[in-house]
Amino acid sequence: MLLVFDEAQLLPQSNKALEGLLDRLHNQNDLPILPLFGGLGNSRAVLRELGLSRMHKIYDIGGFAPGEAVDAARGAIAELRGLGLGAEDATADQWANAFAVHSDNWPQHVSGCIKAMAQSLLEHGKSDLNQAHLADALQRAKEVRMRYYAHRHDSIAPVPDYIAREVHARLQADPNQMLQEDQVLDVIDRGRMALGELARRDLERSLPTSRDIFERLLRAGVVSIDIEKGVTSPILSLTGYLLERTQPRTSEAVP
Repeated sequence: MLLVFDEAQLLPQSNKALEGLLDRLHNQNDLPILPLFGGLGNSRAVLRELGLSRMHKIYDIGGFAPGEAVDAARGAIAELRGLGLGAEDATADQWANAFAVHSDNWPQHVSGCIKAMAQSLLEHGKSDLNQAHLADALQRAKEVRMRYYAHRHDSIAPVPDYIAREVHARLQADPNQMLQEDQVLDVIDRGRMALGELARRDLERSLPTSRDIFERLLRAGVVSIDIEKGVTSPILSLTGYLLERTQPRTSEAVP
């Protein structure tokens, strides 16, 4: 039996009932049960805090490799064609390629494109891609993506926007678009010090240290970390979204 835990980075800490369940799953050898955890880059640390010291296999999945996004979109369209969706091969390829470009190689965005395509077909009463409106489907997919990013952005609260912005500005400026964990913590340190005293005290009630702020950014999915402590933006277009929709500090700018 495969027992799947999704969004593992959100598992609550200091939860005795959960810790007991995971301990029994982790240490028993009698039942044919294999737990599988999926989540963001800090999921390893969350699971270790919950007592899971032995992890049999760890896979860094991330986004699609070049070419995989179009294959995924093409495969989804092919399944729908098998269910009755009309489309010539050239039209199906045109839509799949457009979805791959839009997706920024992120699986959730490919899924959003397919859902947007279905909504567009239904609302226009079409059952054939040759008669459908690609521009309409892409606009709908863009709206889905913006809601997805807005949710991640909202999830960083109470971290000030400008701290997340500064982290992403540094990531964008780096030739490899990657920082080490200690570099990110340094950016956050300086961001905290740039706050006024009252604002800093208010933030420290819920997130007392730079490490806590970093963990919040990880849990919100606006940054990711690999096994070698390299920090990146999980989706390049997410960096663009945050830089467009947040403001730098003007009176006490973070250097």
